[in-house]
Amino acid sequence: MTKEYYQAHKKEVAEQQKLYHQTESYKISRKKTYAKYDNSEKGLAKRKRYFNSDKFKAVCKKHDDKRRQTEAWKIKSRAQHAVAYAVKMGSITKCPCLVCGDTKSFAHHHKGYDTANIFNIVWLCRKHHNEAHKVKL
Repeated sequence: MTKEYYQAHKKEVAEQQKLYHQTESYKISRKKTYAKYDNSEKGLAKRKRYFNSDKFKAVCKKHDDKRRQTEAWKIKSRAQHAVAYAVKMGSITKCPCLVCGDTKSFAHHHKGYDTANIFNIVWLCRKHHNEAHKVKL
């Protein structure tokens, strides 16, 4: 494609590219390209440098600090840790999903995270847990 053609048909080319980027063949080729680079020595070295850099640590700290500042997060975290500890100690038995029966289930605090309802939970698989949260919103 020449520069002149591109300048004359900018909108059409952009629309064609947008459609192509949504196709499965593009996604597969893109995935292969990234996988090839990510697994190369150059890609592994770059990723290692980034994860050891101060920039990465600052981004992680900023994200964690922002999230942990809220009182809601502290209450939620306390409730989740209490349930996890109770399951570990055997006080609570982990059950299959209440809706579909999937054995890989998670505790859902359907009445909230306050201390009165910490152990008032239902067991739901990932799919139904996400649906339960969508209904609340």
